[in-house]
Amino acid sequence: MPVPLLHSLPLVVIAIVALLTYFLAKNRQRPAQYRLGEPWTEGVVLWSAVDDIGHSGGHGRVDVVGKAVSGEW
Repeated sequence: MPVPLLHSLPLVVIAIVALLTYFLAKNRQRPAQYRLGEPWTEGVVLWSAVDDIGHSGGHGRVDVVGKAVSGEW
């Protein structure tokens, strides 16, 4: 296989994937877009600015790589 053809192969693959994504996404059904002033017909949506404070998700002690800082090199 010639080198220029081999080097352009990734560009061809990316172009094919991009075109397929563009044309397949164009035909999919999307929900109607909500505009301000229209009544809200969906369920309640609750948003929070902060996460709940709770368990950190870890188990046991956290091991630190490199131990601690010291003045000796």
